[in-house]
Amino acid sequence: SSNEYNSEGEPRNTCYSFELPLALFAKVIPPAKSAPCKVTFETNKAPPAMGALFEDVLNSQPDAKALVSNPNAIGFMYPNGVDVTILISKNAYKYRIQSSQFEGLWMITKELTKRLKRAHADDEEKLQFVYTDPIPLQDMFELMDEHFKQRLITIEQNEVLAKRAQQYRIVQKRLLVRFKDKNPTQLNHLDYLLHSSYMQILDCATIIEDAQNQMKMISSRLSLSIELILLLLELRVSLTDEGAEILRNCLSPVIDDDSETGWEEITDASMTHLLRTCLAKNQRENATTTSTLKIPANTENLKKHITIVCDRLSNGYKIAL
Repeated sequence: SSNEYNSEGEPRNTCYSFELPLALFAKVIPPAKSAPCKVTFETNKAPPAMGALFEDVLNSQPDAKALVSNPNAIGFMYPNGVDVTILISKNAYKYRIQSSQFEGLWMITKELTKRLKRAHADDEEKLQFVYTDPIPLQDMFELMDEHFKQRLITIEQNEVLAKRAQQYRIVQKRLLVRFKDKNPTQLNHLDYLLHSSYMQILDCATIIEDAQNQMKMISSRLSLSIELILLLLELRVSLTDEGAEILRNCLSPVIDDDSETGWEEITDASMTHLLRTCLAKNQRENATTTSTLKIPANTENLKKHITIVCDRLSNGYKIAL
């Protein structure tokens, strides 16, 4: 994005989005035979050879072509060590993407669908994707719980830090009064209390820093898992461009941990709004209410609302303004 001013001195902002080459994020490795996390979808077109579909990635890596001896399989590894493999069925137009981590599935799955669309762009019959397996929400929910846990730790320790800092200032003030007194009295272990308060502040700060680092890492993993869920919903449900954009805005993969209002509250409110408007079952459900966003005790309601939204989309409900 760039910021500039027009001839009248009014600020203008210009944004442009573009995709970086896959070779910057993944290198080719021998395909894995099995992995704990996987997604499978079918198409109505004969699959191309993996070497031809990812030719640019193979050309950017020396000796990469020797690692793709099977035209129906190719493996990738991200810089963090997570591996992903694409396997093609020999007897059907079926693709299986498997990875050692759930969130690792998204980028390669997204890249595969994009390249398949591009490969069949000139065909008379339109390329169709068929995804019939259940949406793997539980894997996303586990990351969601871990993110919320780290967030609660940060909030709790910030409150403790504020109390310890107040205690430190009180003790410090009393010591200063003793030092300024013309007839000073005994410290009565105030110096020890001051040192103890200081060490407690350092401990709280360390816990907060660790929790924030953990939350940042979990946020990235959760964001990728949300991207995968959105992609699978697009493959399973015939979403319009407007519907896909609305769903992305409501179940947003953008997680801002620095915001005063957390991702959990915003997402739950968005899911509730969908269920009370365009995804409402009947007129009784179709009623909007306003409520203040506050941090929940747990993520159970959020999980419930996300599950209902996914179920109703799978059952043919449409998202529209």
